[in-house]
Amino acid sequence: MTRTNPKLKEQPDHKHYAACLNRKLEIDDYCQKLFVQVCIYCVMMLLLTFFTVRFTVISWIPSLFGSSTELLPFFTQILIVVGIGVLAGVNCSSHKICGVILFFIFLAMAVFGMIQMNLPNSASFIIGTAGVVASFRAIGVYLDHEQLKNTEGYPYFSQTIVYQEENSVYNKPYKNSPQPVADDVFEEPEDTSFAALDPLDVITEMPAIPASIRSALPADKAAVKFVPNSGKFCYMAESKIKTHF
Repeated sequence: MTRTNPKLKEQPDHKHYAACLNRKLEIDDYCQKLFVQVCIYCVMMLLLTFFTVRFTVISWIPSLFGSSTELLPFFTQILIVVGIGVLAGVNCSSHKICGVILFFIFLAMAVFGMIQMNLPNSASFIIGTAGVVASFRAIGVYLDHEQLKNTEGYPYFSQTIVYQEENSVYNKPYKNSPQPVADDVFEEPEDTSFAALDPLDVITEMPAIPASIRSALPADKAAVKFVPNSGKFCYMAESKIKTHF
């Protein structure tokens, strides 16, 4: 089966990204809803299986192993029902063909359930019809998804990712100049530029106390030395610890 959706065709300058991304999100949402619905139908069939109910199409293989009251046909039918739920789960991945298989399974249940109307066939007809209503879009979903897989930009259809891929090589916004710029030439400052005095000047001695201040002191105090009142003095004593070399 091949079909080309004109809305999903590739266009120059990636103009098809918006339509393709929108369709992809619709497909993912549909597959998730279909999975939930199919799980509900499978739970219903499992409950009826515990009451030894046989379904059209579903119970054809179990009936080859014996009656519905025997253990092997019972577990075989359970495995088939669980397999239908697994198909719906795999359909949420990139294998959209599983949705088409589900559609034909439910369609067969609905058709063969109308051949002879009894309790098992009525259950098959009701569940099959509900499954057909839920999965009839699976064929179009499969075809569109196959087209999307072969379309440029799959699976993200993102302008940002394409821009990063096309500009993967980093181009510097500036270039180093081989010749120094005149304003950037470093000039060594002079020694005197950081101080107000010339470091080579001779530092003058501390000025003496003026004679007027010295004459104001008492005569007996003029020659007083500034020593501690305790009379202690400091001296260096030889250490008693001898070091031998």
